Amino acid sequence: MVNDKFKMYYSVCQYVPDPIRHEAMNVGIVFHVPQKQYSKFYHIRGTKRLTAFDDECNIDFVKLMYKSLESVFNMCDIDINNDFEDISKSTFLSSRIKYYANTFRFLDVSSIYTSSNSLREDIEVLKKTYLYYDYKPNKRITDAKLTSYIRRQVKLNNLNDQITVSNLKTKELVPEKVFTFQSETEFIKIMTKDYSKPNYLSDKFKIFIYNLGTVKNELGDKTLRIITDDGNDNQYDKMIYEFADEIKSLDFVNEIKLDKAQSYINRLANK
Repeated sequence: MVNDKFKMYYSVCQYVPDPIRHEAMNVGIVFHVPQKQYSKFYHIRGTKRLTAFDDECNIDFVKLMYKSLESVFNMCDIDINNDFEDISKSTFLSSRIKYYANTFRFLDVSSIYTSSNSLREDIEVLKKTYLYYDYKPNKRITDAKLTSYIRRQVKLNNLNDQITVSNLKTKELVPEKVFTFQSETEFIKIMTKDYSKPNYLSDKFKIFIYNLGTVKNELGDKTLRIITDDGNDNQYDKMIYEFADEIKSLDFVNEIKLDKAQSYINRLANK
């Protein structure tokens, strides 16, 4: 229920083997819900990708850090030492993550609205978004799951009258929806990666470009916004930018913008 909405804060934990190289890998995410007095740190379970990222990685040290972070963030039923006396404050995470700035660091705290009914699902979506490779291909974030997540955020931020499900369809024998959402100024398309299917993203973009051509007279001067899942993947991001450039070159496209899912949601929350 919308009346049940409350804020959930979170921060992504990254492993940084050498600050000079500015290379980082997402290895965890911590959640905090002041209203529920809830805080928990989740870390990746596998080590294969971590050792591939840094062949000098000390796995024993990493596991030790995971345990340390759990003790710092995971709220216990009995807080003997009053370590969590500020659990109800919105600054709970920011006051703790500031001490990590070397091999393990945290990104700035972000927040979303959630509810009692969707709390678990929202946590899972964010885990699958930022710890993408820790999940088997059939368990990873999909267009449908990301769409459902953004739809909830639109509702919880009271923006149903501004951002609606798009019903613009191709002019084909079997019509197909071209966009996911739309607003007064934009058509919005959600695109997630799926490495379980070869050439999936490439084929997806080619179909999208073709579908755009069938509705070109209905695009007007609206901006096309493509929303992708968050995460660090240079190859994926490079492909997205290349296809965006191809779409930008079409004479019937006014403007195209790329967005990471959480950046878009953060803006929704500040509308």
